[in-house]
Amino acid sequence: MKIRSASLAVMAGAAIASSAATAHAYTGSLSTPAASGMVSGGNWSVSNGGFEIAWDVNQNPDGTWNYHYTLSRVAGAQLTPGASHAVFQLSSNITSEEIFNFGGNYGEAEFGTFGPHPSNPGFPTGLSIFGIKIDFAGSGVTTISFDSTRQPMWGDFYAKGGPSSYAYNASLGVEAVNTNDYFDTPIDAGGNTLYKVLVPDTIRTDIPTPGSVAMLALAGMFAVRRRRN
Repeated sequence: MKIRSASLAVMAGAAIASSAATAHAYTGSLSTPAASGMVSGGNWSVSNGGFEIAWDVNQNPDGTWNYHYTLSRVAGAQLTPGASHAVFQLSSNITSEEIFNFGGNYGEAEFGTFGPHPSNPGFPTGLSIFGIKIDFAGSGVTTISFDSTRQPMWGDFYAKGGPSSYAYNASLGVEAVNTNDYFDTPIDAGGNTLYKVLVPDTIRTDIPTPGSVAMLALAGMFAVRRRRN
């Protein structure tokens, strides 16, 4: 796992705050083989170029967070076949209004619990992910971005391409004892490094009301439905 963090000083606008605030950026990646954090199969197997997910998570000036992900082969080339959908773990009490401003190869999104299913080849038996399933549109190296009122946590990830290609983080289903320490490496109860992806979790309590109202208005532009696989 590759993790990098940085802190950038930014001035909040008069409508949000009257003093300076601190914004943070966290980047990292997981890739195949499993020893580097990702398990993959089908045409995304190691022998076919493997799979990599990279993330860039930034705190916006208004206190919300921007999540940006890139899915590609290990060398950064386009996936073949392209990714058709991906599942990002979320905190269990999140609501659809708390994720908005989708960008990149975004097609549509669903909240729910996702696990082994014909539409999720290679998903580990007996495990599941509660989160957001994003269907991708377009071609090329797949990117997806969105804003959220939630701070980052260490979570699980699954992606599918074509009829049989798949990838997921090697520690899927293993609980991290420091889930919310997004500035540090995730570990299990024995202190062993886990392979997780930064995803939205904890509700912020210091987001100003004007910004929150504006974000809820933007959220209404996106239709998100709940399902269970």
